[in-house]
Amino acid sequence: MNKLAAFTLAKPYVASALLLVAALFGLLLDWLPISVAGLLALFIAALAAFYFARNRAAWVKVVLWLPLLPLGLAIALMRPEGFSYPLVFSMDELYPDGKPFDLHLNMAKALAGYAVVIWLLGSAPKQMLVTGRQVFVWPILLAGGVLGVAIPLLGLEWQPKWGLHAMWFLLVNLLVTCVAEESFMRLLVQGPLQRALQRFGAAPAAFIALTVTTVLFAAAHSPQGAHAWAIYLVAGCAYGAAYTLTGRLSAAIATHFLVNAVHYLLLTYPL
Repeated sequence: MNKLAAFTLAKPYVASALLLVAALFGLLLDWLPISVAGLLALFIAALAAFYFARNRAAWVKVVLWLPLLPLGLAIALMRPEGFSYPLVFSMDELYPDGKPFDLHLNMAKALAGYAVVIWLLGSAPKQMLVTGRQVFVWPILLAGGVLGVAIPLLGLEWQPKWGLHAMWFLLVNLLVTCVAEESFMRLLVQGPLQRALQRFGAAPAAFIALTVTTVLFAAAHSPQGAHAWAIYLVAGCAYGAAYTLTGRLSAAIATHFLVNAVHYLLLTYPL
């Protein structure tokens, strides 16, 4: 093995070790519950096993892939009784007569999302339907479509809001929420599912994978009411479509972030 190959092989190990060190500091600072930290370590080990099985028989990959789904969801959604993730800011109202809003940093969700990026981003072959400038145009169009449905359906009003809280929201939303959710949904669910369906000759594989991932995305957000379900389904479909069209995780993240940023900065928030 030459030095370049050895370095390339070592990168995910080193990056994963840094994530585990970050998790250890999270435990010491009480930013991470010990039960979730244990699941995170197991999740990273399972990701590594799935990565190294990429050239093995299909049934081996399926067996190693299936536990990753409940593990990832449990890490993102689990809230042990009495535990709260660190508070970034708390406001009684973001604008006059608005609702109170607290922003927490979900450290477990962030670490799990970056673990997926570390192990799976470079291992999946890109399957793209558009190239060139369209790669940048489609996220804008899809984000506009989501907002175009959400504004009348949820009765969102013009409520611009600025300040330091907006900067913190955008930073946490991009680097934690969007990266974590899109890496999980696209690299761990939609991409592998589409490739598996293609391998077994299921058609249309891209449509089936997108549909399954869209429903999973909506369900993971536990929407209350038909309108909320509809918006999460539309949003999940748009983010997945960005990935299907461009073959890029960054396109799905950009679409997701554009929707959230416009919603927070310019419209009624929180719902």
